[in-house]
Amino acid sequence: MSFEEYAPDRKVLGVLLVVGLILASGMLLVLQPKVLAVLSGKGGTKSTEVDVLIPDGIASNPRLNFVKSSITVKVNLNNTIVWSDNDTSGQAHTVTTRSAPSASASFDSGPLNLGDTFSVTPTAPGTYLYHCIFHGWMQGTITVLAP
Repeated sequence: MSFEEYAPDRKVLGVLLVVGLILASGMLLVLQPKVLAVLSGKGGTKSTEVDVLIPDGIASNPRLNFVKSSITVKVNLNNTIVWSDNDTSGQAHTVTTRSAPSASASFDSGPLNLGDTFSVTPTAPGTYLYHCIFHGWMQGTITVLAP
């Protein structure tokens, strides 16, 4: 009984390799368009937060304001805004809508104390004006652009 040495056919292996590459490419195009967009650098969502500080001393200093009092974001792209209260004065602050686009909901953080955070993710394009109900000089603007 003799054993013949196995020698793979290079043409068959080449054809199988090409077919495999075509199928893999088709899967990317059909099933994963977002992955392809990210790989090409032309799409995908980068979900990040925009941080806004309520600075220390703001309760007694009308020259201070929210740190980043004017914010521009796009719907579904880096549009979560997080306010952090860093004021050690012991006085509460709020982040409360003064006006908002008609297609959106108003927001109100309720009283925020040192270390508290509040976040909003606007979903409607337009301009949102907000303020602290306890300190009238604390005012901000959020401009939300369409995607």
